[in-house]
Amino acid sequence: MGRVLGSTVNAGMNAATGFGGVGPRRFGTQFVTPRGMGGPGLAAQPFGGADVLGFEAALVSEAVLTGRNIVLRPLNTGDRDHYCDTVERNRPRLDASGTGPAHEQTAPATRGAYDELIEHYDLLRLLDQGHWFALVDGDEVIGEIGLEGVVRGQVQSAFLVLWVDEAHAGRSLAPEAYVLLARHAFEDLGLHRVEAAVLTDNEAVRRALAKLDIRSEGVSPRYLLVEGEWQDHERFILTAEEWTERREALIAEWVG
Repeated sequence: MGRVLGSTVNAGMNAATGFGGVGPRRFGTQFVTPRGMGGPGLAAQPFGGADVLGFEAALVSEAVLTGRNIVLRPLNTGDRDHYCDTVERNRPRLDASGTGPAHEQTAPATRGAYDELIEHYDLLRLLDQGHWFALVDGDEVIGEIGLEGVVRGQVQSAFLVLWVDEAHAGRSLAPEAYVLLARHAFEDLGLHRVEAAVLTDNEAVRRALAKLDIRSEGVSPRYLLVEGEWQDHERFILTAEEWTERREALIAEWVG
């Protein structure tokens, strides 16, 4: 049986990977129910008739998180050219930091590959294993942020992964995106812990997290595999209790 948590029914299918509002907001419910059992009374739209490991997966809608300067929303088919150009332009530093698209190590080069990437993200969301969003400024995709490796049960945690187009550096968009996704993680998805694991020499991300005063739990040796090597990472943590305590101040400063 799936475990109901806020507006998510998790069927206990999790995978681990790894990084690191207010205003108009639409939150969509994702749920997975055992075959033959009713959903939580919502008007579901089937995800291509998907039957995932004996579970019927349905998607009601998708979250759109609106901030002061950016909007976080799932990628769509119309984003392909802009997204691929942005990823390719930032590829060297994305590979070096272990961030970037969760599905491949290179930007999708064809329409089919990009469509496969979107389907991969949709499936992660449907199974409550990952929740990925494009960072959008106007009509322009300028980065990505996601919750990966969602673990439910007694853990209720996820890794936060974030990258922003270098052309938009200096606008403090990373802290804004972090706060928007943190609100979604704790208030909509019901998580207890969000972890950003950062390479010890990644000063740009460390500066962004320092602006938010996110608590460090120290450096874990050989923590994540980056470019074929197990590398040290510093782990920055935000818990549901810390979010509740700091929520108003973080939203006021970064989301508006």
